Amino acid sequence: MAGGYTGKVLRIYLTKKSISTIDTEHYEEYGGGHGIGSAIFGDLISDQLPLNALDPRNVITIMTSPFSGVLVPAAAGRCEVQGVGPQGYPVEWFTRSNFGGRFSSQLKYAGWDGTVIKCAILGADFHEFEGWNPANGWPKSAVRESLGLNKVADGLRTVGKLG
Repeated sequence: MAGGYTGKVLRIYLTKKSISTIDTEHYEEYGGGHGIGSAIFGDLISDQLPLNALDPRNVITIMTSPFSGVLVPAAAGRCEVQGVGPQGYPVEWFTRSNFGGRFSSQLKYAGWDGTVIKCAILGADFHEFEGWNPANGWPKSAVRESLGLNKVADGLRTVGKLG
């Protein structure tokens, strides 16, 4: 793991049920999960922007940092998530967030610097909701119901109203 990188990113295309790899070496100059994730996102779909967050062409990058899996306080457990997000509705844009815990270390131990997920299955499921307004609540769907996401979304909306 030279320079904190394993050398490959897992690319998952759920609709085609296929996987491939992306060589990390081409992106190391961008440094870290945010930089590498942004560069990969740009290479994959920048020529297709602007697009809706639920568009089947959208991709989600989940990237580790060079410090993932080692004992570096406040950096080893961070994982970066990026893609076009719906929070800016009606103008949706590229956004990022991160989370902590063991996920990034486990991903690195499995031999991956990150994952890129393309999920046209959910995009097709939400296609009928292309014009939905978040102020009216989250759209109900079979996929969201089966994953329990409707209850999560309803709970978050309740917490948001309390705060």
